[in-house]
Amino acid sequence: MKIVDNQKKMFDQLVTRASFETGISAAAGKAKEAVHEEVNERIDRRSFRHIAFRRALIAAASVAAVVVGGYIFVNRPIGVQPTEMFAQLADTSLAGSVSEICVTTGKVSETLSAGNKIVCTGGYIVAGDKKIKVDGIVFVAVPKGKRAELTLNEGTKIWINSGSKIAYAAGFGTENRDIYLNGEAYLEVSKNKKLPFRVHSAQMTVNVTGTKFNVNAYAGAAESNVVLAEGAVEVETAENTLQLLPGQGYFVNETKEEIKQTDIYAFTCWKDGKIKLVDEPFDALMQKLSRYYGIEIISDEALNTIRFDGNLKLDDSLENVVAALALSHDFGYTTSGNTLRINKIK
Repeated sequence: MKIVDNQKKMFDQLVTRASFETGISAAAGKAKEAVHEEVNERIDRRSFRHIAFRRALIAAASVAAVVVGGYIFVNRPIGVQPTEMFAQLADTSLAGSVSEICVTTGKVSETLSAGNKIVCTGGYIVAGDKKIKVDGIVFVAVPKGKRAELTLNEGTKIWINSGSKIAYAAGFGTENRDIYLNGEAYLEVSKNKKLPFRVHSAQMTVNVTGTKFNVNAYAGAAESNVVLAEGAVEVETAENTLQLLPGQGYFVNETKEEIKQTDIYAFTCWKDGKIKLVDEPFDALMQKLSRYYGIEIISDEALNTIRFDGNLKLDDSLENVVAALALSHDFGYTTSGNTLRINKIK
């Protein structure tokens, strides 16, 4: 079945390339012909099985190129192109207020002045005391120092970490279950084998039907990872497609990717307001604290050799957390406005 799997993957890649355009019948015909031509060129004609599969792909391509409201949509959420979604997620203006969680859909952008729970139901988004009608793509931006809980209309729950953004398109829960992530999120996905759930980040796509897992994929971070608490997930990158089992984590950086047994709690306890430290490098911990508390931390690079083990509670003040860390290590700290400076004691 490897050949068939490869052909399916090839078809996914082909339809992904087709961009939506205005211009109804002519554009639809052009996209259809392009997909047909590339399918014909790439599938081996020597095998009857290959020919039959090719015909199935061509038929699917014909159905997939559908014109709705003047746009062509090819096997993806309505009007959505991943590169466009990631570009918008990277847009700092989506963060709204620098201190509040922000929900944007269509031309409406609302901030949560109290609470952090967002519920999507019946074509509306309920956020605190505000009710917003869904109008196309929905963006949820969580600034540094905040965390949010998002319940989607098909029952999936998402905990969104500080400094993170999530987006999903119209038709979510009925036509697709695709979300786009820049940052970190823990997900408890409702089961639906007929409509798989996909988490897209700039580094990878995670495919699931129903499970609990954490994705850490901040733009510009040195490493991204996926850790699996329950069920099974498939991690798809430009080079590989890999399967994870409960207790495993997938880790990728500029030089390598690997799957290994992982302390899942250490990667997911942030949603409960805690940090578990396991041989945590000083600079990595300071980056987490900066994100969680929404404050700039400037530290002496000479401290980066320090490693930490233990547990931190994020409901403590940042100053108390840093003071506790400083008890067993040679560094001091000062605060000024929204900046904390840490220096090695000589």
